[in-house]
Amino acid sequence: MKTKVNVEKKSNMKTIFKVLVLLLLVSFQSCSKEEVEETNLVEEKESIEGKKAFAASNNQAEEGTLENKMQWVAYLTARALLQDNPITGNLAEQDFVNVLTGGYTSNVVRLGDLLNSSDGAFRNAFAKEFGYYSNVDACDTDGGKPKGAAIPDDEGDGRSSFSGQDNETASRVGPSFPSSAAEIYINQLINDYNFEIYLPNGYNEVDNVVISTAVTIALINDEAYRHTPGACNVTYINMTAQTQGNIIMLREY
Repeated sequence: MKTKVNVEKKSNMKTIFKVLVLLLLVSFQSCSKEEVEETNLVEEKESIEGKKAFAASNNQAEEGTLENKMQWVAYLTARALLQDNPITGNLAEQDFVNVLTGGYTSNVVRLGDLLNSSDGAFRNAFAKEFGYYSNVDACDTDGGKPKGAAIPDDEGDGRSSFSGQDNETASRVGPSFPSSAAEIYINQLINDYNFEIYLPNGYNEVDNVVISTAVTIALINDEAYRHTPGACNVTYINMTAQTQGNIIMLREY
């Protein structure tokens, strides 16, 4: 009789133990699921907050405004200065430095002087960059370039100022406009605008980073772009008084 009682007691204990183990497993799985869901919610919240922060700091000038045009000119200048040829080196940068050092100051150069230099290397590099960025889809990344595209002003012929929206140019890959459009764009910059480049920190040829921005009489815009060598290696940054390096600041004179 005693043996039977002991057997039943052991059996009950095993059953209780199994139930406890099962409850622990269920509880553990429930906690794990809650932790995963909580982690996913935190990551999703951080992603949303990050996008909100970028949107809040994004002060890009609207298409068609003077500020937008100036941002594009500064942008193309920076891209031209970072062009490199494995044989000849960066001729555009050499031309830029020659015009800069041949002027009256070491930190201001007129855009017209650059585009009309006897060397012509900077003008050629600038035209090449225009040929690429006149395509609204070029380097289509969030904040990696000013709004819209680099385009000539409307000459009053109803062609939407070379906007590239017609079917022929929209289907192209690479430059959106014929080479003559670059000359139209450059000639407009020389003849219709009084632009100059201000270099608040001077210019260091050794530095492979160039920051482009623009400022008007009515507006000090903190919209700026950090350029490094290589296609599309550009990021949007907020310009501050503490920003260092080669800063290409386009302004009117």
